Amino acid sequence: MPKNECRLLVLSPRARSIEHAREYKPFREKMLSEILDEVATEIAKSTRRDYDRHEVFAGFFFGKPLPGSKLQEALRDGVPTSLVDCELYRSSESAAVEAAKNALFHFAFGAGQGGKGIILVCNDACGLSLDYDAARASNDAALIAHLWCDLSLNKFKRLGKTMSRRRS
Repeated sequence: MPKNECRLLVLSPRARSIEHAREYKPFREKMLSEILDEVATEIAKSTRRDYDRHEVFAGFFFGKPLPGSKLQEALRDGVPTSLVDCELYRSSESAAVEAAKNALFHFAFGAGQGGKGIILVCNDACGLSLDYDAARASNDAALIAHLWCDLSLNKFKRLGKTMSRRRS
């Protein structure tokens, strides 16, 4: 069991439970669990890392009701990274979409630009733009690169965030 896991909020209509999230194929090739294992194997070779691997956050999934105050706090304070599938914004399940948008808001709340890792998974070049600072992944290789950087470069994000607070 890794000693230091980075919680990962997965927001996708194709990931409605922890099992679905692990079996979720962001680009219909590799399962998310395979991608996370690959990233963990590669990051283990680095001595400069904040985390050993990602672990899917089990507190919220697409289709769940609006997050309550305890979950909002967990999203805000205990989950550093989110994977957002652009299909979320095209779903016809309006209540589930609103709850997921609300969860993303609480996840990003107060983090400032670049304060948390948000990776937008886009299969179809739809051009969706989030209201938050987000990296875009359009294939498994790009997703792996973003996830690897998330594990290894968080200290640089925190340093930049601290510096920006000092200047304001």
